[in-house]
Amino acid sequence: MNAPREAGRFWLLAVVIACIGSVVFFLKVGSSGFSMSEGHRVAPAWEMLRTHDWFMPHMFEQAYLRKPPGMPWAIALSTSIFGHTEFAARAVSGVSMILAGIASAWFARRWFGNAAGLAAGLAHMLMPWMWESGRAAEIEALNNLGTALAVWGWVDLLGQKQREFPFKVIALAAIGVFVAAIAKGPASLPVILAVPVAACLVARSLTPLKSRWFWTAVAAAAVMVGTVVLLIVRRSRLENGPIVTQGVEEFLWSLSKAPQILLLPIMFLLSSMPVSVALAPGLFARELDMGSTRQARILSVGIFLAVLVYTVAGVSNPRYTLPAAAVMSPLLGFAIESWKAQARNGMKIAEVFEKLARPALLLLFLAAIGYAIVGEKARTQSSGRAAGIELGGAVEDGTAIFANDMIEARPEVFLYAIDEAARAGKRVRGRWMPGLKNANASEFSGDTRVYLLLRSDVGSSEVADLAGAGVLARFEVVPFHASIGAANRPFEMKLYRNR
Repeated sequence: MNAPREAGRFWLLAVVIACIGSVVFFLKVGSSGFSMSEGHRVAPAWEMLRTHDWFMPHMFEQAYLRKPPGMPWAIALSTSIFGHTEFAARAVSGVSMILAGIASAWFARRWFGNAAGLAAGLAHMLMPWMWESGRAAEIEALNNLGTALAVWGWVDLLGQKQREFPFKVIALAAIGVFVAAIAKGPASLPVILAVPVAACLVARSLTPLKSRWFWTAVAAAAVMVGTVVLLIVRRSRLENGPIVTQGVEEFLWSLSKAPQILLLPIMFLLSSMPVSVALAPGLFARELDMGSTRQARILSVGIFLAVLVYTVAGVSNPRYTLPAAAVMSPLLGFAIESWKAQARNGMKIAEVFEKLARPALLLLFLAAIGYAIVGEKARTQSSGRAAGIELGGAVEDGTAIFANDMIEARPEVFLYAIDEAARAGKRVRGRWMPGLKNANASEFSGDTRVYLLLRSDVGSSEVADLAGAGVLARFEVVPFHASIGAANRPFEMKLYRNR
């Protein structure tokens, strides 16, 4: 295998990746209303802009720390630039994907050469599994960016002796750990912590852990993450009411999901196609005397260990292994260099790859465009925007709308309702009350006009619970009915107004 080549201007490669990524992740991205759980990221961000309370996210006046504040911060920054729009909220994910693709090219080029850098960057942009998260106002793309920077930085620091102070790599690794931590907490720990373990396994010793630059990156990340945690803890002590949180145990072992858990490694490999074909060359590479080969081995073994940890921990949804797939793309660059070396030894893998590469890239690019067009149409149909606009027109000025299950399920309804009411010159407050089904009528006596937005489909018992508690006796049904989602499993709601 040839030694890594650094010739050429990297900025040209970055521009190519950014242009392709802009089409894949920004085409029609602002044309549909928020859907699914996007509102859980957008509402706290927009509330931060209104209240300037940066270290305690709130969603409709309820303290909300199910996830760290990283994504709300990013959406708030984007919104301050582009306005309160779907494009602004989703742009965070698109930019995160493009930055990760450029970083993938940079590390692959640094390790394996120019051709490997281009292949890695394109692979990151055109992996189908990444398209959904890269086009949504969701946490995954930002978390994947942080995870990738951390993993690639640690692989670089642990995989070779640094001839000089590697400031760029240390900075990228530390920033990566910080971004992953503030975006999704411990979700990527199996992937990040697998790297030093993999480095020791590949070296068959603890020697890689003697790298002072690795520990410099760890210390820098610890300082940044620790500072944010302390500020959040300090701010949380000032909160008067309860704080909504979420434990990791909700995503782990369940006997009812045992088949899905056992199939997780296979689903991971299938979901991350076609890039996952590059895992084998890295896992079984033998030329350990070459630094680039060592880094490929560390990355491959680290991904294998991370997926194993997710499986043993009882993760059943392949989506939660996405951070492991997000660090895979540089391995395609290594695979190309490996196949070229084999071609020089008489094997024909490289020739086959070269014949298939361009048509495959074109096909994936066209598929990404088709996904953007079809996906936005589907998201428009599943969005709660129409229901929210109708709700905003149905309520009166100076009122408060209380809800729980509808905010848990589709918070974008409240976002659009409040915006629609504001456009009509009405002052309307959205209030999330997690204990709504256990509430009593006296809790709503402080507002002269109160509305209850209750989820009325088979997935919720709110209407029956409040009726049984006698709360609805003091409310009347408002002529409003809306549903969201597919006809076979819609989210339906009813609106009540106090008498």
